[in-house]
Amino acid sequence: MFGRLMRKVKGKGKWIGALAMSAALLAPVGAGAKSIDPGIGIDLPCGECSFAYDGELSGNLDLTLQVMGVADLEAYITLVSTEIDVKNPGMRVAGLVRALSKNDQFLMFNEERNRAVRNSASLTGEVLKNAQGNIGANVAAGDFNAQSNIAAIAAGKQETSLVESKTFSVQKSMYNFGRNRGTQNTASAGDEVLKNAKGNIGLNVAAGANNAQTNQLGAAVGPARVGAAVAYVQQKSLYNAASNKPITERFVRLYRVRLGLSAAGSTSGARFSGVYSGAEGGTVTGTVNGHSYQSNNFYPDIWTGSSHTSGTQIGHVDLDNEIQGAVPNPFKQGVGGIAFDNYHSINGRYSGKESGRLGGTIGAQRVRLTGTVTGYIPVVMVRRVDTINTASLSGQVLMNAVGNIGVNIAAGSNNLQANSLSVVALPATSSQVPTPTPGGGTE
Repeated sequence: MFGRLMRKVKGKGKWIGALAMSAALLAPVGAGAKSIDPGIGIDLPCGECSFAYDGELSGNLDLTLQVMGVADLEAYITLVSTEIDVKNPGMRVAGLVRALSKNDQFLMFNEERNRAVRNSASLTGEVLKNAQGNIGANVAAGDFNAQSNIAAIAAGKQETSLVESKTFSVQKSMYNFGRNRGTQNTASAGDEVLKNAKGNIGLNVAAGANNAQTNQLGAAVGPARVGAAVAYVQQKSLYNAASNKPITERFVRLYRVRLGLSAAGSTSGARFSGVYSGAEGGTVTGTVNGHSYQSNNFYPDIWTGSSHTSGTQIGHVDLDNEIQGAVPNPFKQGVGGIAFDNYHSINGRYSGKESGRLGGTIGAQRVRLTGTVTGYIPVVMVRRVDTINTASLSGQVLMNAVGNIGVNIAAGSNNLQANSLSVVALPATSSQVPTPTPGGGTE
């Protein structure tokens, strides 16, 4: 393939440039012969058997061709193969139970420029508290972030020759450029998030740019002669540039000022004196008209004796707003009874005289002035805002959690994080094989 590619490039004219090639291969896993212990409860057709397992061939190939200094080519190749060679002809080949998960995250050729930006990714409160099952939570804030929660589960009830669990994870953060000025990235999980959770738990929280996070689980269960578990993680962070600088902010703040003033002096003036007298008189006439109303409702008792409460009470008299000819009191609701008209006239005269002496001084001996002057003075303030990256896990996060737990928390740029687990379980052939059921959670 490489020869054809080079011939194709050379055929276009003069070839100037270089060929760069890098290969990463997964080492063989579980190679060689393995003996089966008869004590594990598997019925063998013939004594002690053995077989060879070639394992795994997997990886990636980076190929970059530069043609005339202007073109770049990249190829990504992955080969996954498994070969089982049973060397004992008496062993029955029943099949294969495989759980395979593969995850590739490439963050490449990205550029971000952030100025005075706040990226905050958080999980708080009681999110996913007491959750059970396959739980995946991804929270991201910022630019070009990749997150994944992957679970591959396989179960077989029939006896097989091989139970296999494989997980592959490739993460690349390459050729990225970031410039942050006064940017604050905060990734956090707090309070009681995932408290008492059970099962396969994957939690990813990222804030910033070009962060890759993965939680992987491969689980295979079944009665078999051999179990193989492979967990492969490859991470590349190359040719990245990040510039983190503070910014300077200027703003005007007004401050209140208060100034006190005082002044003193003296003046002179002249005295004066004199006599005054006078008389006044007149008449006053007028009329007054109005009405008088009963202020309350009354019910006087009637006794046969000459005084109150002497003799026998024979009844009472109603004096209220319901008697015949009653006049209601307009100032008290529900009150009335007897009313009177008022009419008066006023006639009179008055007279008098007034006399006396007056004297004094015009002017003052001393004068004193005091006061205050208030206002605002503008002051130019200069503040430095730094670039801050904060990743935290606090409170009771994942407290008493049980199971396969993967937590990734990142803040900043070009962070690669992976949690990968591959598990194989080989119960006895006579035992009941559990069949996985889907779990709850968010992915």
